[in-house]
Amino acid sequence: MLASVFGRRKDVVFKDLKALLESFNISHYYTDDWGAYERHLASEKHETGKTNTQKIEHKNHTIERGLNAWRVKQSAFPCSKKCMIL
Repeated sequence: MLASVFGRRKDVVFKDLKALLESFNISHYYTDDWGAYERHLASEKHETGKTNTQKIEHKNHTIERGLNAWRVKQSAFPCSKKCMIL
């Protein structure tokens, strides 16, 4: 998750979220069909639906799984052999 804004589904809330996301230079948005997206995003940068959701979620899950494995490995060996001798 890059940013979040809490509030009702109003255009003002989406504008706040869009302002937070501007620094990330996002090239394409995949969203549900909330009207604010269509009103405030260019059609060439916006796609409605879940066409690419599975691919995106799979990539995120793969990265998360790799990070978790790395964390487990690091916690299993918290100290080097030199540290154990001291």
